[in-house]
Amino acid sequence: MSQQGKQVRFAVVGCGVIAKSHLIGIEQTDTAVLVAVCDANPERAKEYAETYGVRAFTAYTELLASDEVDVVCLCTPSGMHAEQTIQAAQAGKHVVCEKPMAIVLEDARRMIEICEANRVKLTTIFPRRMTPTSLWRFRGIPLSSRISLHSPYSPMAIRPRFVIWLKPL
Repeated sequence: MSQQGKQVRFAVVGCGVIAKSHLIGIEQTDTAVLVAVCDANPERAKEYAETYGVRAFTAYTELLASDEVDVVCLCTPSGMHAEQTIQAAQAGKHVVCEKPMAIVLEDARRMIEICEANRVKLTTIFPRRMTPTSLWRFRGIPLSSRISLHSPYSPMAIRPRFVIWLKPL
């Protein structure tokens, strides 16, 4: 359970192939619950909503206006991540962003700044974070600069004291 003793409510935005990985991750996490899906294609949104027994949205702004959602998982094309993250942060939603986080470094910096200003958490997917090569690469990074190595669906991803950013070099 989350800090408040309830499940963290997730919405998956973009019902393409990668969305299924997020849906599985949410389903397998006791402290997470899927409450909505969003896709610009009404048929795809409806299909996923019926399959998972959740609400379907076709307009991202309507999803962000919903009080039912705590976190959005952005499974949309990479070029949309920056603007969608900023909109989510301004709506008070935490963000799990598929890789790559942004196309250009300035967008990534803006995403982080706006999430921090709105006091929401932003995490990006790093699917091979627990492989031997990745763990070896983290070995030399000082603790104060390490990224967190946990499921983005866990309450740890939402609690400020557990999320540690990899500082820009």
